[in-house]
Amino acid sequence: MTSPDLLPSETGKFEKNEFALPERQVSSGSKSGLVHKNTSLGYQILQIHDSIMVECPRQNAEVVSKMLVETMENIYPQLGIKLKVDVKIGNNWGEV
Repeated sequence: MTSPDLLPSETGKFEKNEFALPERQVSSGSKSGLVHKNTSLGYQILQIHDSIMVECPRQNAEVVSKMLVETMENIYPQLGIKLKVDVKIGNNWGEV
């Protein structure tokens, strides 16, 4: 297994990828931000690349969605840009 900071170049050698680290920081940082906000509203149950699945009671869905968007858009202010965040609400993975 290789470091996520290293990606194969056209020559087949692994070279440092300057974009991998910020993406990983945003991704792992997002979980920290969500977990430490208010876990009584819902829980992060899955993260795959840049997708996060949160489980919460239906009555909390809108509040949790707004918290998720706010957290993800502002998770890495050093980038100097707001990240685009899409939120979908459903009863299961197939609905979203």
